[in-house]
Amino acid sequence: MRRNLYVRLAILIFLVVGITSLHYLTTTQKGEYHDIYRQLYYIPIILGGLWYALRGGVATSITISILYAPHVVFQWGQHHGVPLEQYLEILLYNLIGFLTGFLSQREFMQRVRAEKTAHRLEESYAKLREQADLVLEIEEQLRRADRLSALGELSAGMAHEIRNPLGSIRGTAEILKDGIDPSDKRYEFARILIKEVDRLNRVVQDFLDFSRPATPRRESFDVLETLREVLVLIRQPALKSKVQTVLEGEGAPAVAGDREQLKQAFLNLMLNALQASPRVAR
Repeated sequence: MRRNLYVRLAILIFLVVGITSLHYLTTTQKGEYHDIYRQLYYIPIILGGLWYALRGGVATSITISILYAPHVVFQWGQHHGVPLEQYLEILLYNLIGFLTGFLSQREFMQRVRAEKTAHRLEESYAKLREQADLVLEIEEQLRRADRLSALGELSAGMAHEIRNPLGSIRGTAEILKDGIDPSDKRYEFARILIKEVDRLNRVVQDFLDFSRPATPRRESFDVLETLREVLVLIRQPALKSKVQTVLEGEGAPAVAGDREQLKQAFLNLMLNALQASPRVAR
């Protein structure tokens, strides 16, 4: 960019110096040549205004006027009526230089404003694009939440429908168990059937509690006792993973909260810890 400016400046200097030299080296008897040289001055003036805006046009025209004025005064002074025309030409040089530079500068400023506006529009478009993507993502999350909500309601209804036949199966099993002698092997089968039905019923109840969490019950309870119950529940998974669990601490004060929810939280934490523990080679 800087090199391009130097090249343009060199061209202007070459044109101004060259045309001025032609004026001074050509005798006044060849007036038609001087008319051509005067017209040639407009080339560097217009180029100066186009390349360097208002400063370039005015500076070029003033420089040409200063260089051309001695030629008018000393070489054309003896011709009657000619100097006035030459002075008017000098005035026209400065007028053209000013107008060309002014128009070029205004066009440059408009181009700069247009580029800034385009840049702001690009930034605004990018922000709108991000906001649109965010809106689409939120809409997708809302649709997913609606589907999950509908699935939860459907699952809860299915769980209720499952509990009804389980109650019937349990009642029938109890009737069968009461009619069988305890020494009979079928009595044990009936007892196992009732036990498994109760287990399935608890699973269904836990599912219902998960789909529609109950209101937390705030009560005072022993945290250590709750932790002991959790350790009993994870004893078998811990043995399989060859992880030793130890409960330390005695005489902890009672705390207030929902005992079942905290118990579930402790259980989840310990199961996650077991899953994250490195496996011991057997």
